[in-house]
Amino acid sequence: MNAIVVYVGDSLLWKILRFVYIREPSNNLYDWFNGLFYNPDYESYVGSHLWALTHVLFWMIVSYILYRKNWFFKI
Repeated sequence: MNAIVVYVGDSLLWKILRFVYIREPSNNLYDWFNGLFYNPDYESYVGSHLWALTHVLFWMIVSYILYRKNWFFKI
């Protein structure tokens, strides 16, 4: 249910996180989140996996909320 919404939302979220930055492109939202929550405490590969898990869980929660509210988008 709502696979198109998740796909488009994921694409837009990724673009926002990677292309919104402060003062210089290397200071974007993705690197800020990654550096703040994942990389200081873990190895870089563990931080990457935790980021991916967080990303998937976020979209699962969004999908569940849309399903519970009976909001289905069709083309």
